[in-house]
Order: sequence, then structure tokens, then C-alpha cells
Amino acid sequence: MFSRRDIQKSVEQLATVLSKKQLVLLVQKLNSSSFEQVSAEWEVVVLAAISRIALLKHEHDSGGSSRPDVRATVCDLGLEFVADVCAVSDATMEDENPVDFFRDEMFAVARELGIAGAGLFLHVEPLEKTEPKQRRLLALPPKGEIQRFIRVHVRPFLQQLAAEPALDRVLEHSEDTVALKVRYDASERRISGGGWPNYTWPRTSRHNPMYRILQQKSDQLRASGFDGLKGVIVCDAGCETLGSRSESITNGFFAQHRKTVSFVATLKIPDANTSVGGRPRLETKWDLFWNPHHEVTDRPLVEETFARVVALLPPALRASQYARNRSFAPDLRYHQSFEGAYMIDGSGSRERIRVSARAVLQTLAGNLRFRESWGYSIPVQVFQAQINEGRMIKSVQLERSEHDDDDWLVIEFDDPDPAVSPYRVPDECAQV
Repeated sequence: MFSRRDIQKSVEQLATVLSKKQLVLLVQKLNSSSFEQVSAEWEVVVLAAISRIALLKHEHDSGGSSRPDVRATVCDLGLEFVADVCAVSDATMEDENPVDFFRDEMFAVARELGIAGAGLFLHVEPLEKTEPKQRRLLALPPKGEIQRFIRVHVRPFLQQLAAEPALDRVLEHSEDTVALKVRYDASERRISGGGWPNYTWPRTSRHNPMYRILQQKSDQLRASGFDGLKGVIVCDAGCETLGSRSESITNGFFAQHRKTVSFVATLKIPDANTSVGGRPRLETKWDLFWNPHHEVTDRPLVEETFARVVALLPPALRASQYARNRSFAPDLRYHQSFEGAYMIDGSGSRERIRVSARAVLQTLAGNLRFRESWGYSIPVQVFQAQINEGRMIKSVQLERSEHDDDDWLVIEFDDPDPAVSPYRVPDECAQV
């Protein structure tokens, strides 16, 4: 969601208020390749922002058996509160309905057989609902049985496609709790896809990831021993409930939990349709929900506090709805790179070209992924055009990008150079 550079700055900010032991635990989570990474990313940037406007104590002992993430004193507002920071996702629902895993495994076998994947469509039927708490909603094999299912049922179908790619084919499988169809359209050369019921939509106001995390945090805050304002800061890590039903679910939570939690603040980074300089314009959005059974005197102060906190968060690079999926691709060489991107200054004059500094470094280091990527992208053609025109590099400068995880290498080309171009008659000659 945020650049690694900005996250590191937040860690350094927290070094002024947290102990080394506390920071070590946070950094270990940040460096993990699990969901902890996403949760820690939110926690670090939120804690750092709070520490800039308030006296922050992290995991402070308030006399109880639990230690909340935040104990903050906002001096100019005369406000003190404790809160837990948490990230919520649809991870459990995705594990119970592993349609993405099924597709990934199916396409991996297809590529192994020489099939690019275009024209393949997966359709999954819904599973009959028998109880409100039911989490398995798609008629798919359990996640642990998918590889065997594909090997036994799908691979022979894909082998037929590989043998006769010009023929349309359909595989239908229906038995017990599995009902799906794989369709191949031989005329489709560009896209793949499919369809299945929405399995992340909250079935009830209580049986969903957001309600569960609020209930868990309420129990922990109750055990903290703190007598003042208590709240939960819920951050989006790919949870449909947070984007569509957060108000109704929070109100339902307050109806059942009247005493402990005074407020729930939600943070999310919606996807953007508009862009600046070819990049999406992303903003962190927040909402504050107040427990109607608590005095409203402090509500304006809490709202002012969170307005300040969100204003101090780093610029977002990616929408939060994709956060969980990215946490399982931890190769830092490819994280938020400008790879493949380029910019040409001056109406196509091609005299100044900006390219990814990381991509250049990886290419020089012999990284095959980057060499292959550049081999089929426009920057190679642009550089080839400079060579064809007999131009040499005039200068190279590094243009830092503060809130990105890459920099631009600005390469300026000179006029045609006789070292690599034909001799030419000068523009100005003596008048004889």
C-alpha cells in the first residue's frame, strides 16, 4: 500500500518513542511473508502518525492483563485514549472458497503444456447454504485437494487442448459438493476469465470478518485496565465488508457491546479511476463511528485527532483491497518498481529518456526477468532509435522519487556522433 521507503521512515519515527524490543518485533512482522506483514504495515504508519501529534505509549501497562497498541495523549485537545490497531481481510473466506488458488493451479498446468491461457474460462456453481455461519459457499474441492483434482480431472482436458488448440471444448464436473465448468474458446486470443458467486459479501451483520475482529478487540480493551476512552482502529487489508457494510456492522456491534468501545475508526485506500502523471490518485479514506451509548462530549476531539492522523499518513501507492495478495510476493527486487515504465521529454524529441533505475541495475546484474521484460517493451525500441540516428549518451542523472520504491534514471542524448554515424556536411559552410 505504501512505499517501503515511507514505511522505513515511519519505523525511524517510532524509534523516538518505542523501545528497541518493541521495534524489533514490528520489523520482524514487516519482513515476514505472511498476513502479519500487511497488518504491521498499517500499524507502523498509523503509530508513527499518532506519535507526531500526541504523546504515544505503545503496549503500555494500564493495570490490566492486556496492553493496547496505542495510549495517546493529545495535549492541545486535552484528549487521552487507548486503542488497538488491526487489519481485516477476507482471508478466511478465500481459504474456504479457494477459487483463485484453483485458477492459479489450472493455469500453471496449462503453461506447462504450452497453453498460454487465453480463451480459458472457469465457472463455479454455488454450494447450497445450510446455516448462517457457513463459510464454504463455492462448489469447489477443499484447498488441500485441488492439486489432485486438477491432476485427475483437469489435466487430461488441457492435454486435449494442447493437442488440438483450434477446437472449442468444455469440461463439466458435477458430483457431491463440487460443480464447475472449464470452457475453452479457441477463437479468443487475448483474455481469460470466468464466473462464480460472490463469497465475501457478509451473510449477516455478525458473521463476517469485521464483526469478529471488533469482538476480539473489545475483549482485549476491556482487559486493559484503562478507565477512559477506548477505540478500535480497523484498517483494510482486502475486506469487502469494510468497504460496503462497515457502518451497519459497527452499529450492530455497538448494539451488542454497549460499555467498552467508545469509537471505531476505519481506514481504507480505495482504488482510483483518476490519475496524475499516469499514476492513480490514491487517498486514505477514514470514517469514525461513535457508540451511541457513550457520552458524545469527546467525539469532536476524536474526530479532529483522526483527521490529523490521516493527513500525516504517507501517500499510498496501491489500493488496500489488494494488500493481502501482495504480501505473498515478497521478492523485494520486484516490489513497487517502475520496471517497464519510461518517459520521454519534449514532444517525442527522444533527447531525454527516463527509465527505471532499478530495472537498469537488475539488467546490468544479468537478471533474466528484467532482460526479458525489456526485450519486449518500448524502452528498448526507443534506445534502438537513438542508435539508428547515430546518437550517443550525453549525460546520465539520477532523479530521486521520495515516495516510491524506485528512482528515475534520466538519460540525455546528444546530436548524431560521427563515432557511430555517417560523416555529414556541416550546417554552416564558408561562402566561397
